Amino acid sequence: MKPRNVVLVVVWLAYSWLLAALYTHIPANPDQSIFDYIGWVAAEGGTLYVDAGELNWPGKMVMHWAAYELFGSSLWSYRRFDYALLLVACAIWSPAACCSRSGDSRRCRGPRSSWCRSTSSST
Repeated sequence: MKPRNVVLVVVWLAYSWLLAALYTHIPANPDQSIFDYIGWVAAEGGTLYVDAGELNWPGKMVMHWAAYELFGSSLWSYRRFDYALLLVACAIWSPAACCSRSGDSRRCRGPRSSWCRSTSSST
């Protein structure tokens, strides 16, 4: 790996940790607290819409359930889960974004590389 790339990776990691520390300590809003409670009930063996419910579709409740399972019962578990999903999305999409900006289809790598090659060659 080139020294420039190593520096970029180190800066990106430091920036990500800083943003994670700031983002995860934002207080939960009332809606998030409700979903945290529903996720906790589901993780403890409860049934969605029977033991605890909300008028929304189950996707948000399942995400809070997954956050509880992965990061434990804390006010910041969903924020950590949300930030982890954001980092995964950035890791998937950044090669395509970088490739489409550079215009060089040979530099395209990753799961979106075929899409990236087609869009960069059509412009």
